[in-house]
Amino acid sequence: MNHVISRNFGLNSIFTFDVSLILAAFILTSSSYLMSEKIPIGNGFGWDGVIYAELARNFYEETCVNQIDAYRVQRLLPSLIVHFGLQGLNLERTNTNIIHGFGALNVACLTLLAWCWCRIAKVMEFSTASKWLGFGGLFINFCVLKNTSYYPVLTDIPALAIGGAMVCCYLESRRTPLLILSALGAFTWPTLIGQGVLLALFPRDPGRDRLVESAPWRLNSIVAGLGSYYLVVALAKIIQMIPATVWTGITPIRSVILLSAAIAGFFVFQVSFRLLDRDWKLDVRRCFQLSFWTNAVIVLSMVFVVKGIQSKWATNPTLLVPQNYALLIGIWAIAKPGVFYLAHIVYYGPLMIVAMYLWKPMSLHIREYGLGITLMFLAGAFLTLDSESRHLIAFLPAVVTFVIKSAESLNWNARQTGFLAVISVLYSKCWLTMNVGPLSGNVLHWPDQRYLMNTGPYMSDATYLVQGVITIGITIAIGIICVRRPTANFTTSVDSERLKPAA
Repeated sequence: MNHVISRNFGLNSIFTFDVSLILAAFILTSSSYLMSEKIPIGNGFGWDGVIYAELARNFYEETCVNQIDAYRVQRLLPSLIVHFGLQGLNLERTNTNIIHGFGALNVACLTLLAWCWCRIAKVMEFSTASKWLGFGGLFINFCVLKNTSYYPVLTDIPALAIGGAMVCCYLESRRTPLLILSALGAFTWPTLIGQGVLLALFPRDPGRDRLVESAPWRLNSIVAGLGSYYLVVALAKIIQMIPATVWTGITPIRSVILLSAAIAGFFVFQVSFRLLDRDWKLDVRRCFQLSFWTNAVIVLSMVFVVKGIQSKWATNPTLLVPQNYALLIGIWAIAKPGVFYLAHIVYYGPLMIVAMYLWKPMSLHIREYGLGITLMFLAGAFLTLDSESRHLIAFLPAVVTFVIKSAESLNWNARQTGFLAVISVLYSKCWLTMNVGPLSGNVLHWPDQRYLMNTGPYMSDATYLVQGVITIGITIAIGIICVRRPTANFTTSVDSERLKPAA
């Protein structure tokens, strides 16, 4: 009897904690939105937001009567929700109501993300402290705590929520919801359908995935080395093509541009050679099984239907085709040395620094959770070179999940966790006023830089150097205060974990 009472009390405690975390996410994000200033550009819509606002105002006319290009088709679902949400509430689609409609959608999506995080934490068997640490990584950063409230008319936060839900479905081995999310994501954020396809095409197999074996003959180092080499070659070609000023005033620091290319190549090598360190023969064998092909037919049929709808709907081609986007990534990656990773730290907070320290055990945990999530991280490694960090927002829940999984072995105390919390608030810039005067119209000048210094391609040389020096200091402090154990201890902890029998 006492055992039953204890067990029920434990379940109630877990339920109460989850409700508290979800409620905290709602209060935090709704309060941030209500109290925050709003971007003055485009009557409060921002730059790209003008397009999404017009879709929300006149959805049928903008998508069926007027012409819409192939890129915008991939971003129209949030505008559709706001359009019919205002219509259902009998509210006029004024500028103010459209802004508030996107604000309400963002708060709802972030609350949904908190619920998904509780489910992810349950599957990953996180402690209470780890759940709150992950909460901080997801919600206490510039992306959510400042940018979402300041610039609400975007599709970023719905993409973040769908990305979190996808990770949840993958870990829980739920294929049908994952396919539905992939289809919805295809009309919300360009990378989401690719992420969903990888996760659905190679579902998690807990019994076999945890039996990770190293790649034979150091093939991982060879493949990663070749990939990094050809990346640097491609960047060298891009260097030759870069004009004096690149797109809206972005000016590369030419004196160190070769160093920038080398840093990008080194980063991709470090990330990919650990992710590739698995015995791919087992994965190839799985591809010859009937169950794989049955699943592949279902997944690829979904892709075919979705892409067919998009191609019929889009009446205009887009300039942002994959090859042009790849060119932009190359330019943004080498404009300044390591600017892409600095931008991610500034945008998503100090857990990105922790990820750098813990990448070795983190990559092992990723491989232990299956081929689908491993391939998704491999694709993300190249997209990480995009210094406009918001483009990677759909990957954030997966990154936070495995950073927390790896950090659990460190057993952080209250002092260390509190230190990270303070650094997270500082990086979030929720305390910084953006609208201090009329904008100059030059993205590299003040006061425009108060906002744009948080976006990699638009950092001026001065804000890049200041934020870089501060981040180097904080990185050293995190290493001393939070990551004090030698790498050998990380390896021992992770190796002992992987030797446990599968459940």
